[in-house]
Amino acid sequence: DEKFQTTYVSFLEHIRLKYPAAFILCTVGPMLSGTDLTTARSNIAAAVRTRQAAGDTKVEAYEMTTPNASPPGCDYHPNVATQAAIASELEQQLKAKLGW
Repeated sequence: DEKFQTTYVSFLEHIRLKYPAAFILCTVGPMLSGTDLTTARSNIAAAVRTRQAAGDTKVEAYEMTTPNASPPGCDYHPNVATQAAIASELEQQLKAKLGW
């Protein structure tokens, strides 16, 4: 957990350095479930809180609700329909956050 969080914070710092004005939405796609999903969400949220505590007001964690479809795509990745649903969900979230 600690290594993931530290590395994720570094990743967010790198993105912020390259894109200082960007709104960064951190999430997990629908390939994970159960304990793996809970752990990933928890670690991402912790990394985001670290960045927010450092003054980064344009970074948030988001828990995606789109499930992976059955049948999934190659090697259990989201299929085309699921990718479109993910895009729609993220679009709505970004519209709300950015006032589009």
